[in-house]
Amino acid sequence: MIGMHEEAIKDFNALLKRNPSNAHAYFRRAFSLKAIKKFAEAADDFQKAQDLDDKNPLLVVNHKKLKSVECIVLCEPGEEKLFPEKRPRSSIGMMRRSVTQMQKRREVQVSR
Repeated sequence: MIGMHEEAIKDFNALLKRNPSNAHAYFRRAFSLKAIKKFAEAADDFQKAQDLDDKNPLLVVNHKKLKSVECIVLCEPGEEKLFPEKRPRSSIGMMRRSVTQMQKRREVQVSR
């Protein structure tokens, strides 16, 4: 996606909505934000990536030297680190909670 920063940002946004703990996605989105001159947002993403994976030295950036850097290779293709994915609540679990809440409301109304 070289040069397709707006599209890359949309893709990273979709990925981060599904898996907000993916430090590499924040890091890579930061470079696309930097390329389109959204420097404050890029700085936030660089920091978020570092916060999420604080033991990875590749995610530590020197903001003064970053101006001339277009990208940093975090890993070889196919060797991407897995980040724990935030799982959506199952619909069955949500239904059980709703039924339990409704039962509790009824119990409160009956006891009044």
